[in-house]
Amino acid sequence: MFPIVVLDIVLLLVVARLGVALFRGYRFAARAVPTTIAGMTPGWVRLTGHIIEEEGTLVSPISERRCVFYQLLVKERQDHGLSKVVIDERQHCVFLLEDTSGRIPLETQDAVTHLKEIRNAASRCAHVLAERYGEVMATGSFLKFVRRRPLSIQEWLLRVDQQITVMGEVKLDEHSRPKFCSPLHIYDGRCPNPMIYAVLLFLVLGLGLALVLLFPLIA
Repeated sequence: MFPIVVLDIVLLLVVARLGVALFRGYRFAARAVPTTIAGMTPGWVRLTGHIIEEEGTLVSPISERRCVFYQLLVKERQDHGLSKVVIDERQHCVFLLEDTSGRIPLETQDAVTHLKEIRNAASRCAHVLAERYGEVMATGSFLKFVRRRPLSIQEWLLRVDQQITVMGEVKLDEHSRPKFCSPLHIYDGRCPNPMIYAVLLFLVLGLGLALVLLFPLIA
């Protein structure tokens, strides 16, 4: 009986944590007003547009695509089962966001990105990592990688011409022009609809209520 009670309490804590995260996501998405670049006013807004390069672009290290932001995270699995971060590289540059009404410069230095991971072939990852970061990683790691794949390689990027949605607070600068304040949230394509957060939150609350009602029966 005792293990079941402990399991119920643990599940209840997990559900509560998930509910708080969903509520914060709903509140953040709901207060951002959809608008265009030309129609931006001070407050929380949501814009959707395409990335246009302004001051040159970057090249992602693994997929070698032209981009304005990339993050590479490489972890090596240790003998005790945990992972050690070997490479954590993040690069960015200023770019333009364009929609049907105009353009606006954006900076990703302090942005919170919600991006899909780029999938790459394992053999190519080992080759590129050995070529670019050979001094950082031991040669044995690459031999193990080819044989047993002990490396976890993750890459995220914002490609040139990619459609993105940005959400954040807009204020007027010294020239009375609208400008995003940090932190800026950037999503692949379109950001989640607030109703999705609301439905998931309702389901989580229902699960939490069920766990609460079940506790007296198993205690």
